[in-house]
Amino acid sequence: MTGALEARTELAIHAERCVHQRVRGAACRACVDACPTAAWQMSDDGLAFDPEACDACGLCVAACPTEALELPAPQPLLQRCEQMPPAAWWRCERAGLPGRPSTACLLALSPAWLHLASRRLGVHDHVFVPGACSRCERGAGLAEWQRQWRGQAALAASQGFALRLRLAPAADWPAAHDTGAPADASRRRFFARAATPAAPRVAGALNSAREDVWTDAPATSPAQPAPPLWRVDFERARCTLCLACTRVCPVNAIFFEAEGADSTATGFGFDLQRCTGCGLCSAVCEDGALSQPAAGQQPDAPPLDVPAHWPVVTRRCPHCRIDFRQFVESGDASNSVTTCPTCSQGRPFHADRIVQADSST
Repeated sequence: MTGALEARTELAIHAERCVHQRVRGAACRACVDACPTAAWQMSDDGLAFDPEACDACGLCVAACPTEALELPAPQPLLQRCEQMPPAAWWRCERAGLPGRPSTACLLALSPAWLHLASRRLGVHDHVFVPGACSRCERGAGLAEWQRQWRGQAALAASQGFALRLRLAPAADWPAAHDTGAPADASRRRFFARAATPAAPRVAGALNSAREDVWTDAPATSPAQPAPPLWRVDFERARCTLCLACTRVCPVNAIFFEAEGADSTATGFGFDLQRCTGCGLCSAVCEDGALSQPAAGQQPDAPPLDVPAHWPVVTRRCPHCRIDFRQFVESGDASNSVTTCPTCSQGRPFHADRIVQADSST
């Protein structure tokens, strides 16, 4: 990125993290759909960014599932006083308040990023002082932001951490002299030092934090896990267990692992709580076994009662003598299909073809 672009928008683009750099033909349009000024464009030539059209609102940063876009970390006003719990106050640049805003648009503060900021700042409460979101061109993604916030609040609760948000008018913005001390004037000076808003302590950069929120998650598993934020539809009958999805998933939300000492007994499954909605798995699935709803069509609470793990066995095809994997049916290691997916499609057998050597004979 050029120095002129950095000075204009401060937007850092980590191209190596973008799904379009990882998988050719990826369908992700998160930044394009989030941008209200059409600074991001998708064409047959790929993804393009026009810095002249960018107004640095940050909505693309919150929308990027792989944290490929970043802005400098905004700083809240931390209010700590005797009569109420500590809170981080954030204001929009269109809230009508003088001075530097917390961020251009409050929707640029990804719920996952706010979750991490809460833990690092030691606060449970966030207070938003917005502009007129319903009349703002940046407010189109409000419903999706609210869905993600409910998901992050549920995730935090499952980990024993409360996460709360409330809105406030611009008139309630704490002033430097607004200590929040008790009405008793004799005690006001005593509480003044503790009640004065503290200096912000948010380090790092502003990004979607969809991956980082798991990196910093507690090591212990919650007794009652929260519903996953992103749904992935899986048609097992179409899956050939090529495992391309497990190799490309950046957060190991799809896994293939050995079960026990027998290396031929393995399992294929999903940990959808870790899913960031990047869509890479469906992009590489040539058999159409994986698909994902668009961001605006994700349900509030994807079901947890669907199977998320299936046993798998490894076999050797009698025709091409290549090892292939197969789902175990009904808990039995036997299966009526004994040939690999390629030979099952009716490919002709050539007696003189070069095949994998059988080391067992």
